[in-house]
Amino acid sequence: MLIYLLSCKWRWFLTGTDSNAKCAQLALSNQLQELEATLKKFNLWQYNKLSVAQVTNPFGVGQISFSQWLQFIYLPKMRLLITSGQTVPVANITPYAEEVLAGHEVRTALLRILASLDNLSAKCHEPVL
Repeated sequence: MLIYLLSCKWRWFLTGTDSNAKCAQLALSNQLQELEATLKKFNLWQYNKLSVAQVTNPFGVGQISFSQWLQFIYLPKMRLLITSGQTVPVANITPYAEEVLAGHEVRTALLRILASLDNLSAKCHEPVL
């Protein structure tokens, strides 16, 4: 991923165009795919559809599990924003994930991915230097 972000900076240097947001969004897409693969690898992916219409709390606290929130709310929303060319919000999921995943075997893998997603979502809002 670092090489990809560096190539984005190089492309900006050569073309003079603002490619930070586009590069960050492409890197975000890759990390979202890695998040899905990790959820599947650790058997946290639910293959049955879940109705999220009734989920009203942030992160679905008390309504759905954190992995369900990632699968049924976060992933689809982020993918929709990226594919429709909209600005993604600056995410700050990692602090909550640290609490929720305490003692869970997937903690290290998910925290690495979520921290990357948090950083990349912030990069989508950075001006080109």
